Amino acid sequence: MKAKTSAAFFVALLFFATQLSLRAQTPDCYVIQCPSKVLAPCEGVYGAHAWFSVTVSNLCPAAPSPTVIYSVPPGSVFPPGTNVVCAFIQIPGLPAQQCCFEVIVDGCCPTNCLDLICPSNVVLACQTAAGAPGAFVDLPKPQVTNHCGDHLLPATLQVRCTPQASAAGGAVFFPPGTNTVVCCITDGTTTAPLKCCCFQVIVAGCPPITDQCQPQILCPRETQVSCTGPDGAIVFFPPPQVLDPCGLAVATNCTHVSGTFFPNGKTTVACCVTWKNPTTGLLATECCCFDVVVRCCPPTNCVTRLICPTNLVLECPGITPNYPVFGSNNCEPTKLVCDPPPGTAISGSITVCCKLLNSSGIVLTQCCFNVTVVDTTPPVLNCPQDITVVSPDCQPVAVQLPIVTATDNCDPNPMVKCTALSTALFPCGTTTITCTAVDASGNTTNCSFNVIVICRPGEIVCPPDMLFTCVSPTGVVVNYSVTVTNGCPPVTAIVCVPPSGSVFLPGSYVVCCTNSPSPIPD
Repeated sequence: MKAKTSAAFFVALLFFATQLSLRAQTPDCYVIQCPSKVLAPCEGVYGAHAWFSVTVSNLCPAAPSPTVIYSVPPGSVFPPGTNVVCAFIQIPGLPAQQCCFEVIVDGCCPTNCLDLICPSNVVLACQTAAGAPGAFVDLPKPQVTNHCGDHLLPATLQVRCTPQASAAGGAVFFPPGTNTVVCCITDGTTTAPLKCCCFQVIVAGCPPITDQCQPQILCPRETQVSCTGPDGAIVFFPPPQVLDPCGLAVATNCTHVSGTFFPNGKTTVACCVTWKNPTTGLLATECCCFDVVVRCCPPTNCVTRLICPTNLVLECPGITPNYPVFGSNNCEPTKLVCDPPPGTAISGSITVCCKLLNSSGIVLTQCCFNVTVVDTTPPVLNCPQDITVVSPDCQPVAVQLPIVTATDNCDPNPMVKCTALSTALFPCGTTTITCTAVDASGNTTNCSFNVIVICRPGEIVCPPDMLFTCVSPTGVVVNYSVTVTNGCPPVTAIVCVPPSGSVFLPGSYVVCCTNSPSPIPD
């Protein structure tokens, strides 16, 4: 069986066994399988190309075909670290569904600045109008990018693809089935390629091939090694397997040689067998591709730092702040994760642990500290204004007191007590009521207000004007009586000026009577 391109191998290697299965609404005709995690070996400073696929199985023959749209298309370049891709699955007549997964680019090194991006696979219908079955294809060109420095491409850079068009140019003929196209870039000074990529040209719908003499080439699996130096490693890999039942192979060549130096990151190796068609006498090429991944050595001078605070004391309410935690690594990007995270509501005392992770989620170091929530703020007590009432009979009055409430920054229900009941009897005069609020931490606060009961002093009833006939030149002794009505006990003394029993000389006089401030003695 013919080996697939590096992209096809990549798909097979990237998917983990764990999958997420979702079923659509009734009828239960679809099963959605989403990769749980995709690991992409780093290719250079830019990251890596990652290939993935979300499959939708149709269990009902008459059910319509769904549409899958990715937030980031397969084959895109992903930067180093953890990236999240979401797939949106639209099934006609049913609500849209979504699944998300991580694409992790691991082990990036500061090398491999040049990137060669091959076009997507080309699928064509078989052309049988003239000559042998197959198809003529105008091959799309790969894209070359420089991710480093000034991002300019060297003027001597050359791109060559196999199979290639004739000297006159034009379309390239491909036989039925799956054909691998290999494209490589060189700097023009050496034949060794700087970077290669592969894609497929699939010619479908041709009559079955009865000739079993066409050679096939099978590439080895992806080879992964650790670096042996700061820039890469010497890598050995098995040769490709050539199946040549009729002895038609002329030569077998690979873009890279086993036992030679490979730079850090991913290098695509292409191997091709050249054979002579006995019918036409023309040379044909059959290729396959595989990847060599050199994981870079960690620098020896890497320093991981994680600074945690001493124990924190927070005033209630205990909402954890952005912790003053700082972490870094001078060799790779890091991520700081704390448990519980900032913004968590806590009470009492807890232990917070923070971890410094690299782009692969590996814990580089961690630290812990205590966070204690205290409550030193007293409640806020809301006393009413002074209350004034009138006693109609100078007796104590029942006064309906308002409910005194309190709020607290930590205790939702602080206790409130007052020196008087809400329906107590209040005597004439001023009574001061004091209220106290206590929260769960024992913090207290006080406030007070007055209940003023007004009692009327009574009305003085004076006698009518008096007229006397003078019987003596020394005057007349006049007696009169003054009373108080509707007053409140104790009855106070009435003082008249002049007092009753005084001697009035001839003439006209005005007598004024008032309540005395002192009570009448018993």
